[in-house]
Amino acid sequence: NTTEKTNSLLDPALADRRAEHEESRAAALKEASR
Repeated sequence: NTTEKTNSLLDPALADRRAEHEESRAAALKEASR
């Protein structure tokens, strides 16, 4: 949502953590779909 986007623009560290979370979630989904 827009608020999250704004927050990540204001807080690069938050954006990094979010990207990390997205990656680990994608990896978990990949594992689950095996």
